Amino acid sequence: MHSQATFFHQGYDLLQEFDPFMKTVAGQVDIMRKDAAAIAKDMDSRHSLVSPKNLEVRHSIVQSDAHAQSGHYLETCMVCIK
Repeated sequence: MHSQATFFHQGYDLLQEFDPFMKTVAGQVDIMRKDAAAIAKDMDSRHSLVSPKNLEVRHSIVQSDAHAQSGHYLETCMVCIK
């Protein structure tokens, strides 16, 4: 029974040592969550500015340029874009 008390006492002491670190990490996670929400909101407003018609025009320009030019690097880039 003494060994169990020692084991749990050591675990308690270890958690007490890590308490400031856990609070710091929790604060950083909270800040990152708020930043991510702000970025997501900003991206949503940016995506609403782009209409599907603009995307179709850009896609047709990229396709016509791809047919006009040739080369391994350009073909590799086009595959990456798709």
